[in-house]
This record gives sequence, structure tokens and C-alpha cells, in this order.
Amino acid sequence: MDKRIKLKFIYHNMTRSNRAYQMYKNKPTYYNACHIYNANKIIYDSLNQLLIDDLTEEQLQEVINYIFHLEKWFIQFDNEKNKIKDIEETFIFQAFDDHIPFPKNFLKIFNL
Repeated sequence: MDKRIKLKFIYHNMTRSNRAYQMYKNKPTYYNACHIYNANKIIYDSLNQLLIDDLTEEQLQEVINYIFHLEKWFIQFDNEKNKIKDIEETFIFQAFDDHIPFPKNFLKIFNL
């Protein structure tokens, strides 16, 4: 798949994830968190596919940081998921002390 198509796919799923996050903020339930999880999983898979493309050093570091950010997010999600008994329970988790922040410059670095 062409690099630009991968980036567009990531961009659209980032938009999807952001929309899901807005719903989650209004009602932080497990089922709303699942919308974020599903979009983030697609982003994660697409980021890993980007690693086969030619990237600048800055782009490579941003992709790797985004991957690490999502990996920690998935670990936290799975940990909390194992604790719930009802999908309508409040579903909130705290970031790890050594969390990697969301890569706010990702879109800018890739001119999206």
C-alpha cells in the first residue's frame, strides 16, 4: 500500500478516535472506551506498516513514539477491562508514570 494512502487511513482513524474520545468524555463507560480502542488498533497496525516505508529520522521517531504510546494505552485498557463486570460501568484509567504522551506533532510532521 502506498505511503500516502496509509497516512490518509491513519488520519481518518485519528479523527474517528478523537470523535470516540469526545463521546467517552461525556460518558466514560467501557463500551464508549471500546470505540477508542477499535480506532486505535487500526492506527497501531497502520503505523507498523509505515515502518517499511522511507521515512525521515523525525518521521521515524514520531511513528515509534506513537506506537509506544498506543502499546502502553492498550496495556492499561486491557488491565482495566479485566476488572469490569458491566459494560456500563465507569471505565477510567490513569496514565503510567513513564507514559509517552500523545504525539501532537504527528499530523504536522507528515503534512496532513
